[in-house]
Amino acid sequence: MWMARVMMATEQYGQAVDQYEKVLGIVGDQPDVLVQYADALAMVNWGRMAGKPIELVERALAADPKHIMALWLAGLAAQEAGDVPKARALLQRARAASLAAHQPTDELDAQLAALDGKA
Repeated sequence: MWMARVMMATEQYGQAVDQYEKVLGIVGDQPDVLVQYADALAMVNWGRMAGKPIELVERALAADPKHIMALWLAGLAAQEAGDVPKARALLQRARAASLAAHQPTDELDAQLAALDGKA
């Protein structure tokens, strides 16, 4: 999986997708892998979450309903689809999970503010 992360860090998204496909085939539906794979696919598709990326995120959420990054990506997908109430709800869940994990919420707060037109 480290190779896929290197590919993402160096913006070689197509190669990262290939690596995540291999990892997923080996480890199965692990939420972290599903979410990172979805992120790589979205980057290949100019940031769009529609299609396979959101399918992977939904699989991650089925396995772990409080997975912070999965909630965040699902919120972005809902926003992309024009469903602002769903996006807000998912991002608020991601924020609550972040707080529970003692992780910073600045980016989530900014995303929520943008949804409310306060950015």
